[in-house]
Amino acid sequence: MNNLYLFAIGGSGERVMRSFIMLLAAGVKLGANMVIPIFVDNDENSKALTRCQDLIKYYNANANNGGRMGIGTVCQQYGQQRSSFFQTPIEKPILLNIAGATIGNLKSIIGSRLTVEDPLQKDILEERDLLFSEDDLSMKLTVGFVGNPNIGSVVLNTLSFADPAFANVLQRASADDGVMVVGSLFGGTGAAGFPLIVNSFNRADNNCPTIGGVAVLPYFDFGAEDLHAENEKIIDTDKWDVNSDSFSTRTRAALMYYDDYMKDMDFLYYVGDDNRAQYPHYVGGAKQD
Repeated sequence: MNNLYLFAIGGSGERVMRSFIMLLAAGVKLGANMVIPIFVDNDENSKALTRCQDLIKYYNANANNGGRMGIGTVCQQYGQQRSSFFQTPIEKPILLNIAGATIGNLKSIIGSRLTVEDPLQKDILEERDLLFSEDDLSMKLTVGFVGNPNIGSVVLNTLSFADPAFANVLQRASADDGVMVVGSLFGGTGAAGFPLIVNSFNRADNNCPTIGGVAVLPYFDFGAEDLHAENEKIIDTDKWDVNSDSFSTRTRAALMYYDDYMKDMDFLYYVGDDNRAQYPHYVGGAKQD
């Protein structure tokens, strides 16, 4: 394989990416000449995203200005002397994380300037109001989509995947490359982004890359501790909240949708955990662990 384009969608995708980079640092053989990490997240202060970015910087760090040399740099400089230690270069990551604060809300994307005076615009407004409630349309997007893939799919398709950087990846990837999509099926960002990316790479020509994925099933629960007082500073949890009791139901709904609308992949792995650890319930931001 020439290049591996690794898409990490949302917090779960970023946590898998972090573990993957640690495996590369440990010398695991990948079978690709280069890894191109691509992050899809509009949670502006995501702890998982920050930790991933920092780890990639450290992996590629050099010893200039008295700093430490990362393992990726060590392998490139001394690979000939360490033939038993596999080396995999990691490119600077591509960020498709449209900051939620710059979006506003779903209403600013669909119909903020539409009027009922125009027949076509009136039809659009009626369909919008049929699909989304007023709470859906006004939800702040600074911490992702809070378990609402129906909102996430519209935002990502309209903004993140219209990014020229994504178009460039689609153009660069060839039959000699691989594309790996990693994200959860029970949240908002992962469930929304998964089919959008897969369908974008399925082309009619013969130059399509090998397409694989890791679909993350539920692997944690929220603890009983009530942290809504802090969460309300970010988002009104009386209107928008995530209940871990609904994770399995959301996963089934996502898989049913994919069965109908997601194009074929070359391979797909499912990972999860029936013995789920409990975590405090923070809605996005730097404290969500």
